[in-house]
Formats: sequence, structure tokens, C-alpha cells
Amino acid sequence: MKKKTTKVIDIILTVGIVLCLGLAGVFLYRNICYDEIVVSGNSMETTLHNGDFGLMKTTKYAINHIKRFDIVIVEVDNDTSNEHDIIKRVIGLPGEKIKIEANGDVLINGSIIEEPFLTVAKSNTYRPNAYGCFEEYVIPSDSYFCLGDNRGASADSRNRGALSKEHILGVLKVIYKEKCSESDNNACSTIKPRWF
Repeated sequence: MKKKTTKVIDIILTVGIVLCLGLAGVFLYRNICYDEIVVSGNSMETTLHNGDFGLMKTTKYAINHIKRFDIVIVEVDNDTSNEHDIIKRVIGLPGEKIKIEANGDVLINGSIIEEPFLTVAKSNTYRPNAYGCFEEYVIPSDSYFCLGDNRGASADSRNRGALSKEHILGVLKVIYKEKCSESDNNACSTIKPRWF
């Protein structure tokens, strides 16, 4: 009987240790590979809203494998302004040629790309004398052409030119909490996570 009791205790301890190590591993992975973000501004509406909470993946692998339409967080390289990091969608990849037509169509290497995430007028994409608008723009080999989804209210690659890979802090992977309500004691509503 004593042997059986000892065996049960050993099994419980082993399971407990394995669970603790597993939870510690998940916790470490989350804290090493991801950073929390809070969306600021309306340049990514209606995909993202001011005050939304999410996680960006910050690993070298994530930053080295950015794809078209990924949403990235970029460090603004401007010491003279009060600007903070920006969040934009990757439209053009390194080495591609981008041209924005007056009707808002975006051409990559001469072909129109579909942008199903846009819910506002595409015509807001065009800006006279902006990068990619008045002439075809070749994206440098270490950079990305990024735009906000709310094109009329976004300061992005049309103003700044392509955004350098070295300034990309991470790739958005999930939004898990919507903006906080000021009228309800800053209560934040948890939502079903939206993965990107």
C-alpha cells in the first residue's frame, strides 16, 4: 500500500513539474518574442481603432519575413517632433516599383493589386506630389512602402518615402482588446482575438 501511495505522489509531482515548466516556457516565449502595443490614432481604421490593444512579434525571423499586407510597427526616425511609433500596412516590397493612380488604384510592377481591407474611398490614396503618385517609385532594397488603411487620414510612405527595415520594431499578430470606454471608468472590453 505504501508503494502505491508513493507512486501516486511521484506521478502527481511529475505532472505538476511538467505543467509548471510548460507554463514558464509559454510565459518566457511570450515575453521574449512579443511586445504589447496600443493603437494610437485613426490611420488604420476600420481594421484597427484608436486604443485597441494587441501583440506584435519582434523576432528577427518575423522582421526578415515580412509579406505584402502584413501590418508593421515602425519607429519614427525624427528627433525634432513629438511623433511616436507608427502602425501601417505593407503594400510594396523591397525592389518593387509602385505607382498610385489618380483614381486610387495601386500598381506594383505595372499590375493593379486588390486591397480587400479598404472600406473607405480608394481615391483618398492619391496625393499629388507624393511618393509614388506623380511618378513610379522604386522601393529601396532594404525598405517597404507602407500605407494606412484609412488613406485620407494617414501619414505614411506617401509622405516619408519607403520605411527602412531597420526601423521596423515588429509585425502585428493579434488584437485582443478593444479600446477602453471613457464613460465606463475606462473599462476595456475583451474581444475574440483577431489574428493577422
